[in-house]
Amino acid sequence: MNLPIRIRQASEEDTRDIARVLLLAFAEYEPLYTAPAFAATTPDSEGVAARLREGPIWLALHENTTVGTAGAICNSWQCYIRGVAVLPEWRACGVASSLMTTIEHFAVQNGASILSLTTTPFLDDAIRLYTRLGFKFNSDDRLDLYGTPLLGMTKHLKRERYVASDAI
Repeated sequence: MNLPIRIRQASEEDTRDIARVLLLAFAEYEPLYTAPAFAATTPDSEGVAARLREGPIWLALHENTTVGTAGAICNSWQCYIRGVAVLPEWRACGVASSLMTTIEHFAVQNGASILSLTTTPFLDDAIRLYTRLGFKFNSDDRLDLYGTPLLGMTKHLKRERYVASDAI
């Protein structure tokens, strides 16, 4: 399936769609999470609205249907990526990769030099994607989300330097 996808930044009106995508994307993995970890991974629209106040969230749209989402929390040197989710029928179509590229561009434009994220060890496809995009596992990080193990990953960004041309 190679259908056109459009990425745009989410607004308050999109919180229900984002919550729906998160729930549908992670539903098959629910038995592998603790109940509190699954709830944190799949917040309702109010929880998504709270996330939106913490940092930008993007939507991947096919026509007017939300098929994926991802968000970030950024400071002056780092962007933490969270809530990367793609509807099951849209996996392996480049949706997550497009969302990750959008976040990377956003991070560079805002002066960040590091992207970071956490994922669970059972999300094999996500781990393959993150590795393919240049993320490396953090050494010896022992993280968990309410009892569900997490793996930390980072990517160092090459900040582009714009040099004024001497040519006029």
